[in-house]
Amino acid sequence: MAVSKPLSDIPGRLAWMAKQGIDKQVVGGWVDMFGYELPGAEAEAWARLANDCMLSAVEAETRFVPLATVPLGDGARAASVLKDAIKAGFRGAMIGTLPRGPGSTLDAKDLDAFWQAADETA
Repeated sequence: MAVSKPLSDIPGRLAWMAKQGIDKQVVGGWVDMFGYELPGAEAEAWARLANDCMLSAVEAETRFVPLATVPLGDGARAASVLKDAIKAGFRGAMIGTLPRGPGSTLDAKDLDAFWQAADETA
């Protein structure tokens, strides 16, 4: 799957922001690539890789405010990834609304660890 060029063209994005008078832009991943359907350890590794790539892409540009992704299929893993992401420089996380596919909810009991970590890092 290829990412649309305007989404990955940083110089082009910065020029567009300047033309529009935008000083800062919040940037995050693409929800379709968050990997929520992956098994626990693989989902965590994927989220950490995505976060490393995001930080690498925006670290030299202070006009971007990066949001992390977390492996939301597992509340404890999501909490751990979120805490590490905040320490690494992310300002928050972007999450999807269906962490386990259709019919799942964000108030599942095992996500309590994630919500607690989110509250602690706020």
